[in-house]
Amino acid sequence: VRSGFSPVWYQNAGPLDATIVNVGATPVVADQAMSILKTTVSGTVTDEVSTLPVENATVRLWTVNTENYWETTTDVNGQYSFLDVPAGAYQVEFMATGYDTEWWDGKATRFESNAFFTGGSPITRSAALAPSVLVT
Repeated sequence: VRSGFSPVWYQNAGPLDATIVNVGATPVVADQAMSILKTTVSGTVTDEVSTLPVENATVRLWTVNTENYWETTTDVNGQYSFLDVPAGAYQVEFMATGYDTEWWDGKATRFESNAFFTGGSPITRSAALAPSVLVT
């Protein structure tokens, strides 16, 4: 197993259940694949007006073209992180009480937001949230 990878077996079989085949002179396990390199997605959420950190903001990391996401909240410094994120295409949503919801590229909706790709290198995605305007 190469550094940064984990063994993955076809259809969740274990190494003892896998079928051994000969390729050339070296026996290998059929359908064995290396898991994808994982990375970290992190950033900071701030107030667009005051530039102060936004504590307890909800941050969602959406897998593109699915309804699957990871969720976390920001700390006292407005920082968040998702660890061990598999390589893939993602979008990040930022939400906090008293602020407009925003996506990492400044878009208002998920469908407008651009995806970004992970694959080993740490990714930073931050947002400056605009305070919500109350209509009376």
